[in-house]
Order: sequence, then structure tokens, then C-alpha cells
Amino acid sequence: MSLYWVNAKGAVLKGLSEATESNAAKIVILSHNPDTADAITGWIQAYERSHPNPPLPPVLILSGHTHGGQICTSSGVPYLTYLRGVLDYLDMSYARLSLTPFRLAYVVKKWAYAEGMYKLAPRITLIVSRGLGSHAKARLNCPTDIGIINF
Repeated sequence: MSLYWVNAKGAVLKGLSEATESNAAKIVILSHNPDTADAITGWIQAYERSHPNPPLPPVLILSGHTHGGQICTSSGVPYLTYLRGVLDYLDMSYARLSLTPFRLAYVVKKWAYAEGMYKLAPRITLIVSRGLGSHAKARLNCPTDIGIINF
């Protein structure tokens, strides 16, 4: 098993190259913020187009950072999704710089990946954990979680 500290596109591509050369069964990428998942997916797809053989093994991206939104509707949708939409509609993006609760709406760029499992491409999966922590010790309709992944 090889571990790579991924902090840039070049590191991801180097890891993909070495994983295919070593016939890895799976590739697991740890990314603190799920906002990076779309970029990583694009890099992987570009790599696959330029290196079709041998095919890459399945890729799993593990992420967190969002705490699931912490305060959610009864259906589990983070209220920050709605707040971000309102702030963007009112062109109040400067709120992210303030010391108000509004800045929490800008903790991530894409609240669609607040928690759960997402199929980003045929062989690329993102799992975002709500984790155990919280800001201000508040959670509503968003219980903590620890994921167990069986390969």
C-alpha cells in the first residue's frame, strides 16, 4: 500500500501513475474539504484519457470539513444552503469576511456535498462524513457519524 500526501494536481497525477504501475486494487484519496472533489475528478478523468492502459482502479475520495451542515431541516438539508443562496442573491458575498454567523455559509463552496456518498464518475466515489465535532456545540437534525468502509 502506498500513501501520498496530495496537495496539488501534480501530486495527484504522480499518485495515479504509481498506482497503475503497481497494479493497485483501489486508490483512496483523503481530502479535508469536499470542495476539492470536482477538481480531483477532473484531473483523474484527464489522466484516464491520456493514459487509457492499464485502466485505473476504482477511486475513493474521503472528506469531511462540513460537519454535515450542523443545523439542518427535518429532511437533513443544511440551513446554510439556503442562507448561502440568499446571500448570493442579495450580492452579500462580503458577509464571508465578517465576524457574523453569515460567514458560516461560506465555509464550503458547494453545500451539495455536505454529507453522504456521491458517485462523481463511473469509478470515482466521494464519501463525506459529518464527523464528531461541531462549531459552538450545536447540531440539529444532523447527528454525528463515523463511517466504516469495507473493501
